[in-house]
Amino acid sequence: MGVHDKRYKKIFSNPIVMERFLKSFVHEDFIAKLDFSTMQKIDKEYVSDEYVETESDIVYKINFEGKEIYIFVLLEFQSTIDKLMCFRFMNYISSLYLDFNKPDTKSKHPAVFPLLLYSGDNKWKYSNEIADLIEDTIPGDYIPHLKYYPVLVNSYAKEKLKDIHNVISAMFYVENSDPDELLKEVDILLDLIKEENTEVLNAF
Repeated sequence: MGVHDKRYKKIFSNPIVMERFLKSFVHEDFIAKLDFSTMQKIDKEYVSDEYVETESDIVYKINFEGKEIYIFVLLEFQSTIDKLMCFRFMNYISSLYLDFNKPDTKSKHPAVFPLLLYSGDNKWKYSNEIADLIEDTIPGDYIPHLKYYPVLVNSYAKEKLKDIHNVISAMFYVENSDPDELLKEVDILLDLIKEENTEVLNAF
């Protein structure tokens, strides 16, 4: 994992940064109902040795309407996009569920929200639903269904990132800019982060 990739892992391992990220870039209604005061990072990784150089995972536990849920964030660094991303998510999340090892067979496992953060250069073109990648030669009830939420850094227009106006959008703004452009846009970056508190800025 390169320096850039390790920086991403460190940044998104900060619960306050993750809260900013979820509220600004994940447009699902349940995000507004999360109790961020309960957010806790789980110190275990599920990425396999095969992909350890190109991706990393972060797992958070948080309360949602009185129940625990898990947020599984996969950080994808390589520019080559992977059609099998859905299958990788299924593998990692299955490993997470097996780790729960609940002795009470009557209780259900907590929900896991799968989230991809892709910071590569190429345009992501594959479906985020695993059923779309499987032949429908048998009844659909017996075909696996798993969908992940994609946050594709290179898909955000710079004007949109300026509207979001926080430290995460500033980071993505840098990712989507040429070095020569950034030299002329320092004032824009300073404006994007001017309202952030010290704890958030220190994560960077």
